[in-house]
Amino acid sequence: MIGERIKISERTSISTEVASFVARFADGCSFDSPEQKYLDGQIAKYGLLDMQFTAPSTMLDADSKRGVPLLRELGFIDENAENLIEELDDDPAYCLEELRHGIAENKTYLLLFLKSSNQNVAKMSIRDQIACCDDQAKIIFPIVFTVVDACVTNSSFVWINKHFFW
Repeated sequence: MIGERIKISERTSISTEVASFVARFADGCSFDSPEQKYLDGQIAKYGLLDMQFTAPSTMLDADSKRGVPLLRELGFIDENAENLIEELDDDPAYCLEELRHGIAENKTYLLLFLKSSNQNVAKMSIRDQIACCDDQAKIIFPIVFTVVDACVTNSSFVWINKHFFW
């Protein structure tokens, strides 16, 4: 999916249009989050979409990355595996605890990170950004997005260090 483009025709069809796109690549996935007001905010403030779909557990295969190397790659632990990244709440174990909690839910997700090709989308005024989040959308559609990252995971928290934008 990475590098593929998706044309979104209107703000209220984001989840259904991206879900149709996902269906071309993977069966059994359904849109999970975020809510429309957060999709609007992501576009207005950053010109991107960070979307989560539920996926069949069969999409996680035995060859999936795992363990300490993956935790390093995703920014949960440093290169020496001795010091935890302290990005959130000044609590060194917070990120790993949230990751563990997500894994314990025993669900599978497909995560997509898309960026708009329209340079003006993320340059809206603060007033217009707030209006977008209050269902008074000022975002002009259609907008073309490019998939810049995608993954299948057993925890929706895996991208907190990789694509943290809120």
